[in-house]
Amino acid sequence: MGTDTVNSRFHLTPEGWIEGGWAANQQITNPAPPPNDCIETWEEKEQSHDYYSSGLSRDWKLIWASQDYSEEERKKFRAKAKENASPLNQLSWKFPL
Repeated sequence: MGTDTVNSRFHLTPEGWIEGGWAANQQITNPAPPPNDCIETWEEKEQSHDYYSSGLSRDWKLIWASQDYSEEERKKFRAKAKENASPLNQLSWKFPL
């Protein structure tokens, strides 16, 4: 019995989300650099526990936000990214909103 952890990084741009790297059972050691038009960067910690019947837990943490955009503007970009996602991605949406 144990816990598996996947740490992932995502960058929000005006065009949507871009993956920024991931690591299993350790911190991300070589994350991809954020794009020049990055609005904000989030890290996700996804844990699965062998002994929990609830399965997966997911926590999000904002690690960087551009000072060029207000919180309200960043929320609108997040909503737009979800709206523009494919139907399959919308069903399995896991990005912070």
